[in-house]
Amino acid sequence: MEKAILTVSESVATSGEVSLPILIPTAIIFVLTVFGLWGNGCIVVATLRNKHPFMPKRVYLSLVLIVGFIYSAVLLAIGYYEMLKTPDKEVVCVIMIELYQGVAKTIWVVVTVILVNMVVVIYGLFWLSIRCSRGADDTIKKAMKSITVVVAILVCGWVISSASRVTCLLLNVDDKTLTYVLLYSAIATNIGCSSNYYVYYWISSEYRTVLKKQLAFVLCREWAIVRVGISNNPGLTHDSNIRASKVSKSALSTTPLPSIQA
Repeated sequence: MEKAILTVSESVATSGEVSLPILIPTAIIFVLTVFGLWGNGCIVVATLRNKHPFMPKRVYLSLVLIVGFIYSAVLLAIGYYEMLKTPDKEVVCVIMIELYQGVAKTIWVVVTVILVNMVVVIYGLFWLSIRCSRGADDTIKKAMKSITVVVAILVCGWVISSASRVTCLLLNVDDKTLTYVLLYSAIATNIGCSSNYYVYYWISSEYRTVLKKQLAFVLCREWAIVRVGISNNPGLTHDSNIRASKVSKSALSTTPLPSIQA
């Protein structure tokens, strides 16, 4: 009788060791998850502290959270029902999505494909409308650069993950190889999901200014606006530009500036 090939979970259970090909991508995905939670958390704080242009911010965030919760709960219930029907079915460990089998996996794949394509289409149409609009504000055009990069990273991540999965299915690879492929392809997907905040902060000066303000609120730091003009700098003439700078209140000095002798 031919000996069956051990899966990753079986090999770990028998040897008691975790190999580097499993540990490295798992650690990378964990780090990306932490950075993603921090960045997306800052974006949520920024949303809560600012006025949403189309609806009240609390209603907007409540809708986002409720829809996500309902979708996750329904998918988990269907996945649990599939598990009860086939309790002895083996799945690839370490990969969270392998929790969903049968109808649950089909729903997850279809919804994911639809959402990713909707993101591309919606942002594509918005980008074209901004591109073709003559009266578009420069601030909006600059913001679109950041959004374009975020969408490109997200789409590339999902394309890599989906293409890897389809290739494995076509080649009919074993569970061990499938685990490696899904783990490493998931790195690209997690980069796309966790990079929003950092791309906005790095590319767009407008986003950077707002996010710094929200970051100061998260870190409980107070800021003050210091206007440099003729009143506190006699060296400036009436034609000089007045510049506003944002500095920490702790950095402000109460000592008056010395007068400049002619």
